[in-house]
Amino acid sequence: MSALRWVACLRCVSLLCVGLLVSACQVAPEDYQAAYIEELNDNQIQEVAGVIQQDLGLNAAPLLSASAFQDSPILVLAPALANTPQGKIASGRSIEPPPRFQLITIQEVCLLQNVATRVRHPLSFDCFTAKPVERSRDLWIESRNTSIPITLVQPAARKKPLPLVILIHGHGGTRHEAGGFTQVAEVLAERGIASVRMDFPGCGDSRESFSQNNLTNMLADIESAHRYAQSELDIDPTRIGLLGFSMGGRLALLYSQTTPVKTMALWAPAATDGASSMINALGGQSSYAQMKARAEDDGAVPFTTAWGQQQLLGRQFFTDIENSRPSSAVNEFSGDMFVLYGSLDQVVKPAVPQAVYKKATRASSRQIYVVEGADHGLGLFSNEAELTAQAVNETTSFFTQHL
Repeated sequence: MSALRWVACLRCVSLLCVGLLVSACQVAPEDYQAAYIEELNDNQIQEVAGVIQQDLGLNAAPLLSASAFQDSPILVLAPALANTPQGKIASGRSIEPPPRFQLITIQEVCLLQNVATRVRHPLSFDCFTAKPVERSRDLWIESRNTSIPITLVQPAARKKPLPLVILIHGHGGTRHEAGGFTQVAEVLAERGIASVRMDFPGCGDSRESFSQNNLTNMLADIESAHRYAQSELDIDPTRIGLLGFSMGGRLALLYSQTTPVKTMALWAPAATDGASSMINALGGQSSYAQMKARAEDDGAVPFTTAWGQQQLLGRQFFTDIENSRPSSAVNEFSGDMFVLYGSLDQVVKPAVPQAVYKKATRASSRQIYVVEGADHGLGLFSNEAELTAQAVNETTSFFTQHL
């Protein structure tokens, strides 16, 4: 007998009772693949528990969780004991190892295998040969009688129903925000939190003109993306979070007035009432008035941002901004709030997010975080990854804790 085979047999002796020694030490190639399942439903839990009860000769089925095979194909019962509705019962002699069962698949058939005896029991449901991972999908959905682009991220199976975070980009940004929102979505998925994000009119992959970019349309698109995620995934409607960046922060606050929201994270939120923030961006009161008048006459007016973006501002863009009151949403919000901004921000100056934090007196909890040395882009558009990492890490930690 080779040394390797001798070591294998010694291992069998240590793990199994003497009566199984001969059969268990037979060395044979594996004829199966380890398998996983996203999450057992109630019927599947009962089936697996019944198989274990029968295999071990228990007088009651062990209690199993829905996530029994999510992170590993091996299920280990309590040492020499099995939990049952009647309490703990012995599964065998105390010298035996803990009962272990492995989820396997052979020719697309899902089986439960007793690791010690290698006895296999076919199961009625399907399983997978790869560990579940988060799934990110770029989709087009209907909103406002047109199609809008979204990204829906479903985490690897965890406890369900899932919490959901809606990511809302800023003025002229995209649903990925130079990779910042992509990073946030990936970390949230690792922590069992689903997310959805969308491109607003004229932004990213949108096929619409920027002239359709106004608060009314953007809020409708947030609503459409939210409802789509709710219909596609098993979402807990009491665990909805929002992340809004700049103008997205203003939108997050306004959306929270019509939709129950548990948590809200705001990155440099453009949360001043009325058009004051856009008056500054458009070059002052006189310039703003001239551009508004032209939009009213022509339907839209061209505008070049400080970053060189060419935009068409439509008539409704101006009226929506002037009529919006995000401060009232701050005063009304009763969930958990997180405010983050860069210390060097000259677009939405620090006084604005600071005021949001101070006014959120009804929030069940509130936090504020300053990214020192960051401007309005939070490192996203200046290749300062360490600044972006702060924003991503602090924000995802907030959602993990409060959502």
